[in-house]
Amino acid sequence: MVVFEDEASLSNTATVSYKWAVRRQQPQISIPQRGKERKTIFGCVSPLSGDLVRQVADKGNTKTFFSLLFKVAEKYKRQKIYMVLDNVKFHHAKRLKPVLERYSHRIELVFLLPHSP
Repeated sequence: MVVFEDEASLSNTATVSYKWAVRRQQPQISIPQRGKERKTIFGCVSPLSGDLVRQVADKGNTKTFFSLLFKVAEKYKRQKIYMVLDNVKFHHAKRLKPVLERYSHRIELVFLLPHSP
């Protein structure tokens, strides 16, 4: 089974990048917000069946990626999984190696070329 995995982090942190203003006068901008909130959404889709495995976590890291791997393995119990994914740092974590070696008969990570879309 071939699946494609990616994640996105969303935050309510307000940022201002560009604004028209009078030259040499720093504009004051009021941006009321509650405390900083952040979520990372993981998704894995099979292009053949359209099946989707998703997960929402407080942050994207090795621990939350492990959790997604186990969800995908549970969904496709009887099939070898080829997971195509990007090169975010936690996809290459040292803690992943022993688990991936142990389950190499079940899951194989296929990394995109660096800087690929």
